[in-house]
Amino acid sequence: MGELKGVHTPTLENREFRSLVKYRKTLDGRINKTKNAIRAWFVNHGIEIATGEKACYSGREHINSFRKPLADCGPDELWKGELDIELTIPRFADGATHWCRQEARSDRQE
Repeated sequence: MGELKGVHTPTLENREFRSLVKYRKTLDGRINKTKNAIRAWFVNHGIEIATGEKACYSGREHINSFRKPLADCGPDELWKGELDIELTIPRFADGATHWCRQEARSDRQE
């Protein structure tokens, strides 16, 4: 007995915080992937959209004007249905990412 040295094990709180940070990074990656897919659809159809922050805020109306429920899309406009679905997902992910950042800040301040 006593031949092995002890190994540091992070506290439950630290493990949970690390998990939260990892999840936030996962969400950020998903949001980025969605934005890139949306840009690609517009480029492939020769439609110009705003870039950067403008695309998310002032350019959003222009992007939204192309949305169409997938069930209402014809064969040549399926991308509009995909756009509709993809624009629904970031709202949830953005909210979760914001919550994760707030939690991370409050955990670091305590």
